Amino acid sequence: MIENGYMSIREEVGNELLNRILQNPPAFFEKMVLDLLTAMDYGQGEVTGKSGDGGIDGYISQDKLGLDRIYFQAKRYKNSVPANELREFVGSLESKGVNKGVFITTGKLPSDVSKIVGKSTKNIVFIDGVGLVNHLMDFDVGVSTQRRYEIKEIDSDYFAL
Repeated sequence: MIENGYMSIREEVGNELLNRILQNPPAFFEKMVLDLLTAMDYGQGEVTGKSGDGGIDGYISQDKLGLDRIYFQAKRYKNSVPANELREFVGSLESKGVNKGVFITTGKLPSDVSKIVGKSTKNIVFIDGVGLVNHLMDFDVGVSTQRRYEIKEIDSDYFAL
């Protein structure tokens, strides 16, 4: 019962997060993605995206020393992401000689993502809107904790004779 209530609130907050993201300009979402990746304990990063960004919105260092970079693309969609967006991202990684990338969207990913990106040797993670809001809530980006509840149970050891 409590679990159902928790999941219901989490879904409601997730939907509100997506709505708020979609109401803001693309630059806001790109910065939010950088904030999320930083909260996930990667190193420093930078938003590089602007018109004609070549399919890359920014990068984050995979380690604290900045020896390896992960490039990202942040796309706001209310519905499904067109397949060509995914292909273009993979192509951008290929043309820059980059091995790792993250494609994050507020929308839905095509069900055949692996088929769309083909036989790319790149290490790419695709995150849809549901995954995005779950990560945002898990890493406290764009949300704050309002209340915490403790759930008690009987301490059997206390009552043992």
